[in-house]
Amino acid sequence: MTPMLPAGIATPAYVIDAAALERNMATAARIKRETGAKVLLATKSFALPAVFPMMRQTLDGTTASGEYEARLGKETFGKEVHVYAPAFSDIEVRNLLDLADHIYFNSASQLTRFLPVVKAAGGQGSRKHVGIRVNPGYSNATLGGPLYDPCAPCSRFGATRDTLEAMPWDDIDILHTHALCESLHDGSVGLIQHVARELGQFVRKVGAVNFGGGHFVNKPGYDVSKLITAIKA
Repeated sequence: MTPMLPAGIATPAYVIDAAALERNMATAARIKRETGAKVLLATKSFALPAVFPMMRQTLDGTTASGEYEARLGKETFGKEVHVYAPAFSDIEVRNLLDLADHIYFNSASQLTRFLPVVKAAGGQGSRKHVGIRVNPGYSNATLGGPLYDPCAPCSRFGATRDTLEAMPWDDIDILHTHALCESLHDGSVGLIQHVARELGQFVRKVGAVNFGGGHFVNKPGYDVSKLITAIKA
């Protein structure tokens, strides 16, 4: 049924089903409540500041794929701002230090290049958190075939397993992997179990793991209970 809209509304316009959004937030709230995990909004996929006040009540912050999304998150959502890109320029990293709390790098060479300036940023109580994206060798991207698979052969998304031993783990706070796209619980659970099995020694070196996006938790058929069990395990 077509919703009733105000007679004088100017078009084109974005129309949000607030009740549906609240239902989605309830799923996120349940995951947080039952696991202690944080849930972030990826502004690359959804960036509508008009509903950020509603989402801010549940979510812990935003993720960004560059400087401008990070600025959007900081200025219109608040809370934590996480940013990852496969490549950064020197000026972009310096700008991000004023916008993001968590900066994720893509390789050992990026860490070597940017760690000094990141570690020097901020004062007491405002230390920046450093993450490294890892190619886990496992993906469950349900769209786009190999084009959407960040773990496909020759992919440059994330550090490969053979480079991890030499990472400066004393300076790394978060292990990051993003290997899903519109995945049901089998993908979410599979990724979590794969990382635990294959990368457990590195998980134990960090304070947190960011399992990226692509968890289609509000899609019919997604068993949220199985996700919760995997996170807790």
